[in-house]
Amino acid sequence: MEIDLSTEQLARIREKVAGYWPAVEMSTADYFPYVVFVVKDLVRRNELTRLFRQLQVEQQEMVRTY
Repeated sequence: MEIDLSTEQLARIREKVAGYWPAVEMSTADYFPYVVFVVKDLVRRNELTRLFRQLQVEQQEMVRTY
């Protein structure tokens, strides 16, 4: 879970998500691990949603924003 305070640039968040992906690929668990970004406002949620739509489809499935 990531608590997003809108202090990190989108490029840094993209780097973080890219770093999480190898862990997802190596997982042998029966469930799909999610990365949840909790945001404080709708503007930031929209920014992250646009960012995550640029990811590969499999990586998009790993990320949620609330």
